[in-house]
Amino acid sequence: MRSVFMDEKEDACLSLGEIAASVSGPFLPYIESSFQEVSKFLECPHIRVRKSAFEALGQFIISLHRVCKQDPSESHIAAFQKLVSAVLPIYMKGIQEDQERQVVMAVLETLAKVVKECQKDVLQEPGLVTELCRVIREVLEQKVACQDSEEDEEDDDDEQAEYDCMVIEYAGEMIPVLAEAAGGETFAPYFAGFLPLLINKMKPSCSAADKSFAVGIIAETIQGLGCVSSSFVPHLLPLLMGAARDEDQEVRSNAVFGLGVLAEHGGEAMYEHYPRILALLSNLISQERNSRVTDNVCGAVARMLMSNPGAMPVEQVFPVLLHALPLREDLEEYKTVYRCITFIYEHDPTQVLQQIPEIVRSSGSILGCKNLPTEARNLLLTLLCSLSAHCPAEFQMAILAHPPEVGSLINAAISSA
Repeated sequence: MRSVFMDEKEDACLSLGEIAASVSGPFLPYIESSFQEVSKFLECPHIRVRKSAFEALGQFIISLHRVCKQDPSESHIAAFQKLVSAVLPIYMKGIQEDQERQVVMAVLETLAKVVKECQKDVLQEPGLVTELCRVIREVLEQKVACQDSEEDEEDDDDEQAEYDCMVIEYAGEMIPVLAEAAGGETFAPYFAGFLPLLINKMKPSCSAADKSFAVGIIAETIQGLGCVSSSFVPHLLPLLMGAARDEDQEVRSNAVFGLGVLAEHGGEAMYEHYPRILALLSNLISQERNSRVTDNVCGAVARMLMSNPGAMPVEQVFPVLLHALPLREDLEEYKTVYRCITFIYEHDPTQVLQQIPEIVRSSGSILGCKNLPTEARNLLLTLLCSLSAHCPAEFQMAILAHPPEVGSLINAAISSA
């Protein structure tokens, strides 16, 4: 049963966390006393109070890390490491021992935010990465207290099953976060340990949700591992190639993204596989009906073109990539696509100059997209400015082939760039 008293405790924790994260430096004198007070609520029987206490502790770490960035004095760094040494064991204990799935999800989510924000700085203590990975593994193996099915109420089976899946997803999302923060060389052995658990969720008999989860985590972790991913190519490539043909569109989408980032980071270990991957992607882009999958095909092709253009028939692939624009769902891939176009323009400008009409065709609707990532917009504007300056006749002819409002939008964007 909730009470006004408990609501006040929850609000107090949330407010302290928000203030700490918002003002950073001015809150520094109050960090230690706030930590002591908030810690008292970690054992509170009320779920919302415990959640808010765990979340506030994470915001204290983030706040102190920002102070260290602004003024990396010995005292600030020592205070930060002291707080990390106190809070992270509390988080691991909470994940392992708290009976409530909602609380464990909140701890995992806050832990991910802390590691994303602080990166290696929060992982300095010897053995910490090992301990964090051990706890994450326990969640993935359903061995923590909140996953004890004997504690569940019979009438809540569906809801508890949903929470069980979410707890595992939150734990899985820690894997790529740790990979990026710890660095590929450090994290590679831990990823090798997680891989059998993830592969186990990619069996044909597994649900689409399980397969999508596993493929997504693998793809995101490849990015965090960077060039170290090359050692995993023999294991990952067959898995991703198979998943790219899965009947579920989300599994296909994640697998195609994974193939792209594996090509980007896998280096020479991937070169011999380019023809096979390109054949698969070509087939997908001609037959696929799901927009997110085709958007990720564009991203994968762009990554391959940048990673090893010598292994790609650029004169055939590049026009197909441009023809597939605009993207429809995964707008983040615009950044990859326009990095690729810029890369080709710098290294083989003829390929781009031959495609001015196609570039102009898609530019109007892309510039009009409210959710276009800033980096992609800037790259596109730089490209359009360069093309209009170096090939004014061809550029204007391409604009005149479209309705006046398209030309007005493009010219206005160029003028304001």
